[in-house]
Amino acid sequence: MHYPRTGTRRLCAGDGFIYHDRCDRTARLGDRTLRRTTDQARTSHHPGSHRAPRATISLADRRTRVTPRLSILIPVWNGENQINLCLDAIAAQTIDPGLIEVIVVDNGSTDGTADVVRRYPFATLLSEPRPGSYRARNTGLDHVRGTYIAFTDADCIPHPDWAEKALAAIEAHPEAGIVAGKVELFRLSDADSTTCAAYDGLFNLNQEYYARAGHCATANWTSPAVLIRELGGFNAELKSSGDFEMSKRISATGRPVVYRDDIIVRHPTRGRAMDLVTKRRRVVGGQYVLRKPSRALGRYAVELAWTGARNLRLVWREGPKDVAMRLRLSGLVTLLTISGLGELLRLMLGGTPRRA
Repeated sequence: MHYPRTGTRRLCAGDGFIYHDRCDRTARLGDRTLRRTTDQARTSHHPGSHRAPRATISLADRRTRVTPRLSILIPVWNGENQINLCLDAIAAQTIDPGLIEVIVVDNGSTDGTADVVRRYPFATLLSEPRPGSYRARNTGLDHVRGTYIAFTDADCIPHPDWAEKALAAIEAHPEAGIVAGKVELFRLSDADSTTCAAYDGLFNLNQEYYARAGHCATANWTSPAVLIRELGGFNAELKSSGDFEMSKRISATGRPVVYRDDIIVRHPTRGRAMDLVTKRRRVVGGQYVLRKPSRALGRYAVELAWTGARNLRLVWREGPKDVAMRLRLSGLVTLLTISGLGELLRLMLGGTPRRA
């Protein structure tokens, strides 16, 4: 599918007005080309509704429109420097393009993200100005036409056969609630911190571990669309941990999380210690919303401290052999533990969860 381009191992350690893009979109369907034009969305809608007005579709378009099997859904916020890498990888997928649709939800970006997405004629651009990637995913869910949904993140780079293997796997496992794929970590730049990369590799985005616990990260997640809808979508109030909360509800229905290590996306490691601190604060904010009773928050504070101590032991038991790297990792673990406890205290004193 080569479209032309125009224009952790540890669960606790790592972690509206909607418009359709008004531009002509060309989608290759085998040897045919379908021209789809979306007219300007109507600005009137029922009071209180969060759904977008429906776009006008011509009669000829209705006759030739093909229902995709797989909808690829990507939320993005201020991602003008990453989303092009993701969409380039989507454009190079080996799957028959007639089997998929690609939906990108701009979550209130203030940079040139939307302009970058418009360069890719196969991508449908939606907008969800209210902050939160899970709210943006729910907005996309309102518009997907596929039988199945594949989630990934704007900074991820899927392997060329990612969509093809994800669709084959979910169809081969009708009992599954989620097919969780592998997340390969890599340093986006040589200037990125090797210590942060080592930390991510030791503690974050271990999908096999997550799947054994009945969880999955949305960096590489495929599910039946009807299942996500029946469960009401993601918890839109969460700024973090919404994927774990959603996968927990799916697992509670008795449908398993199936892990496949041949369904691969690449995910950049955090380049700076402050990037990990920001993530830790966001994760603590998500857990705060989920555990708001004061007793649960007290237990969470103990859990954060215990996790920090456990991670220090893991650094020296399973971390790199280089002593200097172990010392740097120990300092980073201590910094993140203190940051997490400080963020929890801030929230308990009346603060609100952070987006970044």
